[in-house]
Amino acid sequence: MEVIQNIIMSNFNSLWNSHWKWTSGIFSKEIKKYDTFTFYRGTYADKYYNFVVPLVNSPSQLNIDEINSLMKTSDLTPTVYLFENHIRSGFVEFLIRNGYIFDSEDTWVSLNLNAYQKRDVLVDIRKIDQSNFSEYKAVDSKVFFDYVGNEEYLEICRKCLNGELSSNLVSDLNAELYSIYVDNQAVATGGIFFSKSENIAYLHDDGTLPDFGGKGYQTALIGYRVNIAADQGITRIYALVEHGSK
Repeated sequence: MEVIQNIIMSNFNSLWNSHWKWTSGIFSKEIKKYDTFTFYRGTYADKYYNFVVPLVNSPSQLNIDEINSLMKTSDLTPTVYLFENHIRSGFVEFLIRNGYIFDSEDTWVSLNLNAYQKRDVLVDIRKIDQSNFSEYKAVDSKVFFDYVGNEEYLEICRKCLNGELSSNLVSDLNAELYSIYVDNQAVATGGIFFSKSENIAYLHDDGTLPDFGGKGYQTALIGYRVNIAADQGITRIYALVEHGSK
């Protein structure tokens, strides 16, 4: 059961819809509405891209049997993604009584560019392509060793770099990856998807090797990618993070 704990933005519904628009053909296959929920089907069997979102106001109205049957048919673990209004309406307790577990909490964070001051980035940040992707992957594999879908996620990112994968609905979507190097060794990673036509930039895949943490490398990578988006005139810049994480 995926839960959105905090929503720090004024136009969440618009951003939610835009997010699934640019992911179409890359991370997501299908969005289909049923009577009591919407089903989001991903391109690989990962709980973050395969789930249902309730369309009803009361948990007793949610068709649990249909959700379980749908997920079983799709060879997926039944997963329900809840917004804050669902949490306040008793969906968590209802789902737990029906055999679900509380799995994790997501926070959608959107940057307020009105309060952002562009800054210089003074570390060795290099753009990733096919020639140095293995160095990027080596960092990610160590940082996200406990994420079972990391190998598939990285392969999707690699294919996006050279145009093997593209969005079905956003023609000008760009996919870029970056690493910070120390003594010619990749030690931190960060990616960005962005589209001028959709006025959207998504920061993702932030990771730093444990021995190099606490040095401001992720702050540098965030600033670097925000600058890329801002230079394109993009004003909606966001990330999905785990509640309570750094």
